[in-house]
Amino acid sequence: MSSFSSPALKDVSLYQFFSPGGVLSRTHPAYEFRRGQLQMAQAVEQALTEKRHLIVEAGTGTGKTLAYLVPVIRSGKRVIISTGTKNLQEQLFYKDIPFLEQALFPHGEGKLSVCYMKGRANYLCRKKLYDLTDQPVLSAEPAADLMADSIRRERFLLTLMSLFSAVSLALASAGIFGVLAYAVAQRSNEIGVRMALGASPAQVLTLVVGQGMRLVALGVGGGLAAAFAFSKVLAGLLYDVDPRDPAVFVAMPILVFAIALLASWIPAARALHVDPASALRVE
Repeated sequence: MSSFSSPALKDVSLYQFFSPGGVLSRTHPAYEFRRGQLQMAQAVEQALTEKRHLIVEAGTGTGKTLAYLVPVIRSGKRVIISTGTKNLQEQLFYKDIPFLEQALFPHGEGKLSVCYMKGRANYLCRKKLYDLTDQPVLSAEPAADLMADSIRRERFLLTLMSLFSAVSLALASAGIFGVLAYAVAQRSNEIGVRMALGASPAQVLTLVVGQGMRLVALGVGGGLAAAFAFSKVLAGLLYDVDPRDPAVFVAMPILVFAIALLASWIPAARALHVDPASALRVE
C-alpha cells in the first residue's frame, strides 16, 4: 500500500483525527471515540518514526484496523499489510480504506494507492521474508512461469476438487435417473390399464412425468435451501467467486430437472406400447 501524505493531514494530530468531533466522527456520524484505539495509533506512529518493531495486543472492539491504517497513511511510506484471513483482507480493501479516503479527501482531491493481493500464497511472514532474501532480485524465468509456480498448490487443489465434484454430479445424476426409471417401469401394467380404459397417450405421459417431476421438485427445493444456508461455510475457500453465485443456483436445478424428465419420459413412453388387453389379464 502506497500511502499519500498531504500537509493538511500532517498538521492534524492523531487526537484530532480520532477524538469526538474529529475527522473520523465528521465523516461517520456513528463513529465512537475509543481511547484504546488512539493509544494504539500513537504507538504505531511512534514505531514507524523510530523504525522499530511493535507488538500490540488489543481486544475486540478497539478498532485496530483504523488504528494502524491512519499512522501508515500519515507516514507517507509504502507499507505491506499482511492479514491472517480473507475476510480481513476484504474489510481493509472494500470498507476501511474507502472510508479513510472519504475522510481524508472529501472533495476527491486525492486518492490512496492500494494493491490488493489475494490468495493463500500471497502473504508475508518473517520466514517467507528470510527465504526471499536468498533469491535473486531478477530472475531469468518468465513472469507467467513465476506466477504459475506460486499458485501451483492452489491449482492442484482446485483441479482435485473439480474432479471430485464432477464425479459426484455424475453419480447423483445416475442415481436420480435409475430410481425414477425403475419407479416408472414398475407402473407399466397400470399404464396399460389406463390405456384400456380410454386414457390417451398424452394424458398418461403427463400424469406419469408430472408425478416424477413433483418428487424431484421437492428434493431440489430442499437442496437449494440447504446450499444457500451453508454457502457461508465455503466463503473462506473461494477466491473471486460468490458462494451464492446465481449461475450455479440456476444451472444445477435445470440439469437435475432435465435428467428427471428423461428418466420419467423414456420408461413411460415404452410402457405406452404395452398391450392393454395383456395388462387387464395381469390385473
